[in-house]
Amino acid sequence: MLMWFLDGLFFVVCFRCNRFVHSDDKSGIINRRNILCGQINNVLCYFGRCCSVVKQRLLFTYCYSSYVSVIWDLENPYVESVCTAWRKGLRRAWGLPADTHYALLPILSNSLSVIDELAKRSVRFIQNCLDSSENYVQLWRLCWSYAFSYWAECILFLLTLQY
Repeated sequence: MLMWFLDGLFFVVCFRCNRFVHSDDKSGIINRRNILCGQINNVLCYFGRCCSVVKQRLLFTYCYSSYVSVIWDLENPYVESVCTAWRKGLRRAWGLPADTHYALLPILSNSLSVIDELAKRSVRFIQNCLDSSENYVQLWRLCWSYAFSYWAECILFLLTLQY
């Protein structure tokens, strides 16, 4: 197992499980979910009297960014807690009952589901790494090519299972 420290976070290449991950996916994902819940509550509290379309746009503008999510293991069970928090926020913004089926939310909001959006961001990140001309990224890609390719395969496999 190889580890390195970047921007306050530890990263690991685990040769036993053949993947590249943030060293503490669980706490990072739970932390992101908590931040997301706070952002959603703030938007809905301050703009609660606006119409549903405005509240949805505000949610997408102020709450939908998650830059570290591109390196999450999307099969991690804690990722579902982020998706659930987002779906609850959308239901509240639209004034829908809590038992509204989650499959209807992307249709109503004219957007991808959260897991699909996370997968899309991960694929875009992989593509940008592969296409990058930066020396640092090329060196990183060369050093970690095995784990990086396995990580990309996992994300693509997850997408093929869904569709």
